[in-house]
Amino acid sequence: MSGAFLVALGPTQTHAARIDADGAVEVRPLPRDATEPEFATTASEVAGALADLGYNGSGICLGLRARDVLVASVDTEGLPRKGRDEALLYRLEEHLPVDAEGLTAAFLPAVGGRALGVAADTERLKALVEALEAAGVATAAISPTALLALRDVFRDSAARCDFVFLACDGRLDVFRTADGQVSAWHVGGTEAADAVRAVQAELLVHPAESQPPTATVLGHVDEDVLGRLCHDTGLKMKARCPGTVLEAAARSAARLLDGEGGGWVNLRRGALAEARAWGPLAAPLKAAVWLMVAVLVGASAAAYGRAARYAAARKALVGEQERVHAGLFPAATTVPLSIGRHLEAEAQRLGGIIGAAGSIPAQASALENLRRTVAALPAEMHVRITELRIDPMVVHVEGQTRSHADADAVARALGESAGFAMEAPRTERLVRRGVAFTLIGKPAGAGPAAGPPKGGT
Repeated sequence: MSGAFLVALGPTQTHAARIDADGAVEVRPLPRDATEPEFATTASEVAGALADLGYNGSGICLGLRARDVLVASVDTEGLPRKGRDEALLYRLEEHLPVDAEGLTAAFLPAVGGRALGVAADTERLKALVEALEAAGVATAAISPTALLALRDVFRDSAARCDFVFLACDGRLDVFRTADGQVSAWHVGGTEAADAVRAVQAELLVHPAESQPPTATVLGHVDEDVLGRLCHDTGLKMKARCPGTVLEAAARSAARLLDGEGGGWVNLRRGALAEARAWGPLAAPLKAAVWLMVAVLVGASAAAYGRAARYAAARKALVGEQERVHAGLFPAATTVPLSIGRHLEAEAQRLGGIIGAAGSIPAQASALENLRRTVAALPAEMHVRITELRIDPMVVHVEGQTRSHADADAVARALGESAGFAMEAPRTERLVRRGVAFTLIGKPAGAGPAAGPPKGGT
C-alpha cells in the first residue's frame, strides 16, 4: 500500500492525494476543475501535482464526483447464471435516462434482494483516462469518491448504523445501509431539507429495525443542520468520524489499488479496462518473456547445430551405401531411391533361388506323425480312438477313456513321448460310462521322437 495516489474530481476543484504505507494522507488541491472539456490541456496540471507528491508512475485511483455517475437500485431475483452482469446492466437501464450500451457499470453486494448499481458514461471516462495517460499518469481504478469514503467508514464497526452522511464541498450525501452494505444513495444538495426528505423517504419505504434509527457523519456538518435532521426524522447521531471525506477516500483508494477491492465499485472494467491487463506485473512479465525468448533462441541454435551434425552423418552413410551398391551392381545405370530396401529385396530374391535356410519351411511327414502318435498312446490304458486327423501342422485326436485322469494321461503321453505341443484336453462325461476327450497338438519337429516306440492301442 506504499505510495498510492488518488485524483479526486470535485465540483469546483480537483484534488490529488498521496497515501503512505502508514496511512498518512497528503492532499494537494488543483486550481481548476479538471473535468471540463479542456481537461486534455489541464491533465498536465494533475501530473504536476502528482509529481510534487512523489508520483512514481504507478496506477492511480480516479475518484468521480456524484454528478459523474448514475445510481439506481435493481432487483437481483431470477438472474441467469451466465451473463449476470449484462442482465443487471439492462435492469439498471430501466431506471436511467440513457441506453445501457453507452454505460460502464458496477454493482454493490445485494441487500434484501436488491443491488445498488453505479454507472458512468463510457466515452467521457475514456477521454479522461486517455488525457491522463497522455500526461504520463496511468489509471488503475475508477470509483466514486463518496463510495470510497463510505468504505473507509465501514471499516469501523462502531460507525455502522442505518444512515451515513458524507459532507464535502458544501453538499450532504445520504446513504442507507444495512449489515455493512449500501442499499441506497441519495445525492444531496446544499440544503438540509434535501437530506431530511431523503431520510424520510427511506424510512417510509424501509422502516428501521432499531428505534430510533441511528446515523454516522463524516465531514463537517453544522450543528444546526444536524439538529434539524434529528428533529425532523427522529434520527440519533451515533458517531462522528474524524477527518475529511477526501482523506477517508484516499485510504480506501490505497486499499483498492492494493487488491482489496473485492465486493466494491471499480469502473475500470469492460470498455474501460486497462490496456495492460497485467498492470504492475507488466515489467516483470516482459522481462520473463525476453528471457524465454533468449532460452528458445539458444535451444534452437543448439538443435540446429545437432541437426547439421546428423545431416552430415546421414550424408556420409548414404555415400557408403551408394559405394557398396555400385560394387554389387556395376551394370546398374541408376541408383534406387532406397538402397537399403533394394538390397533387402535382392537378398530375399537370391535366398528363394538358392533355397536358403528359412526361406522354405521344413515340414514333417504325416506318416511319421501318425507313427509317433500311435506309439505314444499308453499300452496299459483302455483307450478308444474314434477319430484321428493328422496333417503336417496339427494332430487331432478324439476318443473315449474311463476317466478324466486317463484323458490327461493320454495328452501327457503325446506331449512327452511323441514330442507334440499339446493343448489342454477337452473332456466330457458320457451318459452311460466313461469320458469323451478331444486332444489337439502341434508337431514340435520333423524328426522322429526320442526313445523307442511303446506300441499302440
